Amino acid sequence: MDFESTIQWVNKKKSKILKYASKFNRFTPYSDEDFLSAAYQAAIITEMQIEGTDISFDKYFWKCYETVLSGFVPNQFVDNNKWSFSIPTNLCVYPEDITLIPESNAQSELIDHIGEIYDHIEHLLKPRHKTLLRLLLGLDEQGRLTPGEAAVEIGCTRQSVTVFLNRLCNQIRQLVENGSLDFSFLFDDVPDGKP
Repeated sequence: MDFESTIQWVNKKKSKILKYASKFNRFTPYSDEDFLSAAYQAAIITEMQIEGTDISFDKYFWKCYETVLSGFVPNQFVDNNKWSFSIPTNLCVYPEDITLIPESNAQSELIDHIGEIYDHIEHLLKPRHKTLLRLLLGLDEQGRLTPGEAAVEIGCTRQSVTVFLNRLCNQIRQLVENGSLDFSFLFDDVPDGKP
């Protein structure tokens, strides 16, 4: 098989490759085109590795494809279903503590709103999640904790905190979109309800 044939092989197997890659879609921000591009790369590498041997292209390709995917799919070969919902942190650039509230003159006003927002969504949370969110928002005596500190405090992992926050934000967004949750009370003191 030559390189042209490997590309044709990937095109023929496109639906099978995308079906295989679909299990990684929710863990990455990448599209089908990205997974196909990785397949083309794996096919070319496979051809280079097996040229002149009796190794089956099909069998070697899938192992090579997994290796190529591991470069951009976080924690893909973990034995449980608690994979990351985001790109690997080593590829992210963010401040040391992204949970810090930016300094502003209105910081105390923002803190008041945080308490109001928490009170407004508290009914959505399980008891353990209430404790976790209060720690993250600094609504208890010990002040605001980082996600890592909050994880230690309630006995879970930092990744579990991230998963919880992602799910909560998605749930709140959906409730706001369908009209089940309303935050207009935050703008009661603003003329015409505009921030």
